[in-house]
Amino acid sequence: MCLIEVKREFHPVGQGAFYSETFTNVYDKEETFRMVFDCGNDLKHNDNDNDNKVSVDDYVKKELKGEIDLLFISHFHKDHIRYLVKYKGHYKVKNVVIPTINDHEISLLLLGFKLEKSDINYNSYIQLVTKPKRFFKDANIIRIGSNENNIPENVLKTSNESYKLTYEKECFSLSYHDKPIWQYIPFNFINSKKKVKAYEKFSDYFKKNGLTGKEPIEDVKDMCNNKIGSISFKDLTSIYKKISYDLNKLCIGVLSLPTKSVYNFLCRHHYCHHYCHHYCHHYQYFFSCLYTGDMPFEPEHISKIKKIISGNEFSKGVSIDTVQIPHHGSGGEYFDESFFELNFKNAVMCFGSKNKYDHPSKDLLITLALKEKNIKIITEDNKTKLLYEFIFYV
Repeated sequence: MCLIEVKREFHPVGQGAFYSETFTNVYDKEETFRMVFDCGNDLKHNDNDNDNKVSVDDYVKKELKGEIDLLFISHFHKDHIRYLVKYKGHYKVKNVVIPTINDHEISLLLLGFKLEKSDINYNSYIQLVTKPKRFFKDANIIRIGSNENNIPENVLKTSNESYKLTYEKECFSLSYHDKPIWQYIPFNFINSKKKVKAYEKFSDYFKKNGLTGKEPIEDVKDMCNNKIGSISFKDLTSIYKKISYDLNKLCIGVLSLPTKSVYNFLCRHHYCHHYCHHYCHHYQYFFSCLYTGDMPFEPEHISKIKKIISGNEFSKGVSIDTVQIPHHGSGGEYFDESFFELNFKNAVMCFGSKNKYDHPSKDLLITLALKEKNIKIITEDNKTKLLYEFIFYV
């Protein structure tokens, strides 16, 4: 029998997202499995004079030892991938999970990158979005919502052979010495009939204003190559703001769930520690988590999440304990009242303390408080770091 320690950490990167989970054999620290969900931020919305800022580079190199077994990229906006580009070469990834996006959507993402005048390398960003296999070198690339995944076997690579990772029926199953312990279930609710309308809006805007006689997709490519022509920066910025909500639909989320047997063990024995700037007056469960990125949610999406859990052989009956509130706690179209049907206990929000968007929504904070949810606030201040630790026997 072996003792496995799990650490789930919401890193204080401010206006962005960087979440990680590690599984470690207590008696042999080299036996570790590492998962990361997003890794980026937008510095202009943070308090950059804060002396308590965290060094993500140090964490990636020291804590993850430069290795990530399973990386989920919810979407390709800068605040979710900035560190992946900035620290390219400082880490290795075995398996990368990304949303499926088409050429039009890629061009719009590149346009947004140009308009934001990012501090990260543009060519590296292009490679990440258009050629992720080359960006991550030898990693497996799994596209959610695509039938083109070229994975020869459903058994995936890990950095330690004690852990076995399989991918089947859009579910990642993690085993330790062939004993199932955890599930990662990615989801993307935007089907082909509800595909993003961003490009259509962009095209209509160009036709309405007569900015050019070319196809809008070609104008975007010219813009990305610094060939602006007759298109003004102001016009491009204006239309991009109008389509930014639609581009957030190009997003995947992930359910992180222990198997039913592990969950029952954790609930019985309460082997859990919780470290953050909030003091918890009563015991809470923290074992399962719903990562949402910036995905807008509708009532039907919550029903689908419940169906995913109930239909999963290993995690059937496991409840969702923690929810990462979508889009930095902005509320509105990103948080539907049906979320409460999940009966989650902890609500985590990550945002920059100097953001210009009024994140998080005051109305949402009040709603969560009235529902007696345990609210966790993560900013760029290292004191707001949120760490859940728990252990179980295998």
